[in-house]
Amino acid sequence: VLKILWFVFKLLWRVLRLVAVILSLTIGFAWRQTLGRSNVYVRRDWNDRGLGRVRWADL
Repeated sequence: VLKILWFVFKLLWRVLRLVAVILSLTIGFAWRQTLGRSNVYVRRDWNDRGLGRVRWADL
């Protein structure tokens, strides 16, 4: 009986760890998309060699 319980516990623990890793990866990706890349570098004009910094919300 103890072996079966131990096996079930190990299986649950691995599933929980896998779910935690997947959640952290997806939340981290979404966080980078919204906040990490909040500044975008764009050409200010067609003949301007410089780059201007613009927020995603302003595009």
